[in-house]
Formats: sequence, structure tokens, C-alpha cells
Amino acid sequence: MIQPPKNQNGYIALIAVLIVVVTTLAIGLSLNSLSIGETESGLLAQQSVQSQALADSCLQEAYQKLRLDPLYAGESLNLGLGSCNISIIDSAPDYTVTVEAEVSSIITKAASDVTVTGQNIAVNHWQILSN
Repeated sequence: MIQPPKNQNGYIALIAVLIVVVTTLAIGLSLNSLSIGETESGLLAQQSVQSQALADSCLQEAYQKLRLDPLYAGESLNLGLGSCNISIIDSAPDYTVTVEAEVSSIITKAASDVTVTGQNIAVNHWQILSN
């Protein structure tokens, strides 16, 4: 009959080390997965804010161009962050300015009602339509 070795302390230590390594690896992978998700979420939030800022900037650009030229009908602008499309619906002196800004596939739509009298422009209403 074969007898098991009398000193099994080495086997127990090896199994304990393996359990600790596997547990540490599982925790590390979970933290890595969470980190990637948080990074993606943060990037989307940043791009959303940039898209809103771009929409605001394009509205301001449209206001300036309307103030200088009452026949301004809008345009497409490509800027460092992204691009925007400006469209104007007019019934002088009142205008509706709509903007669609895009930053890395995040689209923000904004609209504004303005009144232009001479070189003055009054913003009557402004809102973000979607983001």
C-alpha cells in the first residue's frame, strides 16, 4: 500500500498562494473594467459639454452676422472641436436662429428668437432643444 507523504505543508502553502493570486487578479480585472467604464463616461460628458459650448458659439456667430447683414441665411462652420449648421428663418425684424452642433458624434440642437433693429440685436428666447 502506498502511503501519502507525511509533510504536506508545502502543498497547503502553494494552494494558499494560488488562491491569493487568483483573488487579486479577479479584483484587479474588476477595477480595470470599472476604470474603463468611468473613463468612457467622463469622455462622453466632456464631449457633451463641448457640443453645447459649440452650439452657443455658433448662435453668437449667427447673431453677429445677422446684426451686420439682415439677409444672412445661415451656413455650415467647421471649427476645431467639431462642426455646426446654422439656419435662419426670418420675418424681419424678427428671426428664428437654429443651430445643430456636432462634436465626436454628440449632437446639440439649440434655437433662439431674436429681434434685429439697426445695429442692435435683442435675444427674446433661447433654448437647448436636444443633446
